[in-house]
Amino acid sequence: MATESEKLASSLEVLRKLQQDGHTFVVCAKDISRTHLVRLVDNGFLEKVINGWYIPSEPTAQRGDTTAWYISYWTFVAQYLKDRLGNAWSLSPEQSLDILTGNCCVPRQLIVQ
Repeated sequence: MATESEKLASSLEVLRKLQQDGHTFVVCAKDISRTHLVRLVDNGFLEKVINGWYIPSEPTAQRGDTTAWYISYWTFVAQYLKDRLGNAWSLSPEQSLDILTGNCCVPRQLIVQ
């Protein structure tokens, strides 16, 4: 029987493989087994954004620390919208220009068309 440490190591290996496959900052629940998902969330390696969507986080981070969210914001938005809407979406012209000019600040409001 595997120890808790071995089980966690197995879940972390699954997360590493997901990140290597291009899901660098966002994990969709459908891409990982429930067992691994629960184990990673319970140990602080994944943080829930909305139902079914998670971002990698630092297990030692204080509650309310937003660093992981700000790092993964634009990747989350792109993956979430692609999953929900395919390619039938675009950002507002102003936000598109901001991104194209290198301004990747998180906006107060995101406008998606």
